[in-house]
Amino acid sequence: MRWTILVLLSITLFVANSEEIVEAQAENVDSINEELKEAVAKIVEDVQEELASETASETSPENDSPMGNDSPVIPADEEARNIDEAPEIQPLEIDENGEAKIPYDTKPVVHTVFMPKECPYKTQKGDRLDLHVFGKVISTNREFTSSHRHGKTMSFRVGMNEVMPKMWDEYLLDMCPGEKRHMVIPSDHAWGAAGLPANNVGAHEDVSMDVELVTVNSDTHGSFNAPRRDLEKEPTFTPFKCDYQAREGDTLYMEYHGTLESSGEVFDSSYTRGGTFDFTLGNREAIQGWDQGLVGICAGQRLHMVIPSDYAYGNHGSGEVIPPGDSLVQDVKCARIVTVDGTEYVAEEETEISDMQTLYMPKNCIRTPVKGDKVWVAYDGRLESTPEIVFDTSYQHMYGRTHPFVFEIGAGQAIDGFEELISQMCIGEKRHAVVPPSKAYGREGDGGIIPPDARLDYMVEIVQIDGVDGKTYFAASDKNVTKEGNCEETVAEGDTLHMQYQGYVQVTMDLFEKTKEGEDHAVELGKNQVFPDLEKHFVGMCSGEHATIVIPQEDAFGDEGHTELNIPPFASLVFDVQLTKIDKVKRDEL
Repeated sequence: MRWTILVLLSITLFVANSEEIVEAQAENVDSINEELKEAVAKIVEDVQEELASETASETSPENDSPMGNDSPVIPADEEARNIDEAPEIQPLEIDENGEAKIPYDTKPVVHTVFMPKECPYKTQKGDRLDLHVFGKVISTNREFTSSHRHGKTMSFRVGMNEVMPKMWDEYLLDMCPGEKRHMVIPSDHAWGAAGLPANNVGAHEDVSMDVELVTVNSDTHGSFNAPRRDLEKEPTFTPFKCDYQAREGDTLYMEYHGTLESSGEVFDSSYTRGGTFDFTLGNREAIQGWDQGLVGICAGQRLHMVIPSDYAYGNHGSGEVIPPGDSLVQDVKCARIVTVDGTEYVAEEETEISDMQTLYMPKNCIRTPVKGDKVWVAYDGRLESTPEIVFDTSYQHMYGRTHPFVFEIGAGQAIDGFEELISQMCIGEKRHAVVPPSKAYGREGDGGIIPPDARLDYMVEIVQIDGVDGKTYFAASDKNVTKEGNCEETVAEGDTLHMQYQGYVQVTMDLFEKTKEGEDHAVELGKNQVFPDLEKHFVGMCSGEHATIVIPQEDAFGDEGHTELNIPPFASLVFDVQLTKIDKVKRDEL
């Protein structure tokens, strides 16, 4: 459908820029504009008719549930079970040059950057809020407001049209005391054509604003204050040899990469500066967060630190780089320690893949990759320091693909650590490992989402091998009994099974389907109600048996996946099955 739209629009734009049209524009631009508007309107009308036709013809899901159409299942995401409605077609505008343009999307973008561990109350319409606010004009990156600098919070009743921008009446609801939100606000939702001249916000300027809820006063529920934030630190890598922990008075040589909690922007990095930051611990030569947080670190150890403003640059910030009241997110590594008595401890280079663990191994290892093989790898890649950040995955639309990474062994088409990891695996195996910077993107990072000197945390599975011998290899399905049943009665062809089950995507273990609690699902064997390989493993199961069954992608939904169940293409599936009852078929009925 999308390709149809793109092709039609491409034809329109080509005609609009052909030599004949260009010559005609010189004589009569208005005439050309009218012709283009009519052409585009006709395209939109045709596309809407096509969408309506397609929607009307879709009377059933694109694929059945793995357990059959009558499966009493609860999808992992209820909304995902609804067939998408036909998207609204946005009319194209024609500019003064006779060229088509897509209207600008003016919706604000708002996300929470910090949430307290406890939330005793969420804001409701009419509550009085006290907020710390910091605002910048996006085009100039200039500050236009800061409650921290003024030493006074902003106060108003939410949802009562008491504040500008008005979008706050909607986007500050359901907020917890202490929560911080980052907002990117298009001009239509900010100060529009009028601007805010007193604060140097020009006409039609988009702005970003960071808000922190300090106090909320509810007429019916009372008053709630933000909790005090403490310094957070977590080791993300500790070397095997960690003989000495830093103390006050020691000199530390630190590598670091720092971002603002509010916006995620990089404010400083030793990797771009070209050298470590060296200071005496406890001597107030660094921010308080470092003087306190780096006590006990050893050479080569890495920490992920979230440093509240009280431990960093407080209400004043630092120049134009660190806003007032902002917290800092830093990934630090201790490169060297020199103690008070002159003893030196130096970090060893990280050269080995670590935390390697096989999470699933097929009983039959059909093939391990060899030089010249093309391997198809389903994977989920995250930053070890901040595992909530996915830098790449075959299970979401990133970098223009939603499919496995395909590369040739020995051809230098993958980073060294990734190829080394995959070369050791069997087809169908699922493995976790962390790749060090020296075998990934080094001190430079990738220039995008992967920061300098980053350790990469991978979950991987080989789903297909195109062998150098000309053969294509797929993994075989597998079953592992996790609880023995009563084997006086076993499943045979034609029987009806009653079971509880949960279905997961193999690499990420995302739940896509499960039976309702207390309501068994029935499957009659021999009726093509389930995947053939599932049925094969059901035969011979004992009453009361629990088992985990792995179905490779080739024997599941293959390269199409299952949109309704949020199963991506090329996904192997895992079913945890609990067999509760067997209805035996009469042999004369077979």
